[in-house]
Amino acid sequence: MSLQQDLLAEIRRLPVIDVHSHLPHERPQAQSPAEVLLYHVFATELMGAGMPRETMQRLQGTPGADDFAEWIEYWRRCRTTTLGRVTWQAVRDLWGAAAEPSVEALQDLWRRAGETAAQPAQATAVFDRCRLVTTAAARSTKPPAPSDARVGWQLERAFWGVDPARSLVEASAKPVTADDFEEQCATWLGSQVEQGANSLATSPPGGDWNDAGPTSLRLALNHLGDAHNLSAPAREALHCAQARALLRCSHETRVPVCFALGVEVVEGWATLAVADDRFFLRWLLLALKEFPRARVLLLESNWSAGQSVCLAARQCPNLYVGGHWWQSLYDTSTLEQMRHRLAAVPMTKVVGFFSDAYAAEWVYARLLLCEEPLAQALAERIMAGRLQEDTAVEIARRWLHDNAAELLAK
Repeated sequence: MSLQQDLLAEIRRLPVIDVHSHLPHERPQAQSPAEVLLYHVFATELMGAGMPRETMQRLQGTPGADDFAEWIEYWRRCRTTTLGRVTWQAVRDLWGAAAEPSVEALQDLWRRAGETAAQPAQATAVFDRCRLVTTAAARSTKPPAPSDARVGWQLERAFWGVDPARSLVEASAKPVTADDFEEQCATWLGSQVEQGANSLATSPPGGDWNDAGPTSLRLALNHLGDAHNLSAPAREALHCAQARALLRCSHETRVPVCFALGVEVVEGWATLAVADDRFFLRWLLLALKEFPRARVLLLESNWSAGQSVCLAARQCPNLYVGGHWWQSLYDTSTLEQMRHRLAAVPMTKVVGFFSDAYAAEWVYARLLLCEEPLAQALAERIMAGRLQEDTAVEIARRWLHDNAAELLAK
């Protein structure tokens, strides 16, 4: 075998921690193969290739032979993309699907997946195959007990703007002022950590991230019922106070905050733009000086911002750089980011994997998209004389498991 194949074999024996998913705690296994074959990032490719939204909706319900034929037609147009390749490989590996899709193969696949949908053993088997130690499954409220103990709870909410602020003010037992708004937000977040949240996750909004101070925050709090007329400085002050509350909570509890960067929804879930997060990064680096015990993980979708994220992580002790998602969920961009992180970021500051999965089976598909470029990037550095093979395996273990384990440990 080649050096890259040897490394891939070593990597596929390492334990894995998934720092962000959306798995249902009660039933993490897929209820339909559509949860893999129409995973939302790949669904945008299929729609870009011409698949009608109505066909996609039928495939997510009770599809017929004509719907399967349509999926095959559009999949063939996408079969050479990273996600086109991996989606079919995952259903082949996990449900024993045929080598090539056909109407009959899809009908058989739906039948097999229907049989496993109600079986907790399906999720267990997939997690075992992924060598999964734990996954931080995002939920906005405390979830019920998971069917598999490896599914933990990550508190993910839309923390930003008027609605969350209004909810806090209405629920508070005492008047909320600009002087104590941040503290009360942090207290509420801490109560969620006490109930079992192992991390916090959110996507910061765009904007200049210029904190205009207490006067603008006071103006925002006084006009929560009139959000449309909220001035830009007042809105920015509200965002900054909410972000500071997340950092304060992390500083006090040591639970990490995951900021998902790089994506802006323009018109519904299928139309996405690459967001510019430079202003938020600038604000974050300054704010972290006030919260030295806070721990922050940046999950980056915009691969063109990779250098800025790496520079931040390599210089800030409590800032980590995470895996790849959405616009960077391709083998070429993932490989390029891994090359840069190997060259620029201490091995203890990179968390190499998160699935963003809504079903256990996508954890497996997503892991395929991580392991292969990681093996290639490490092999390249060994061949260039910049790395020893045993150190390469140590890096892989750190990226896939150890760094995440240390980050999630309070």
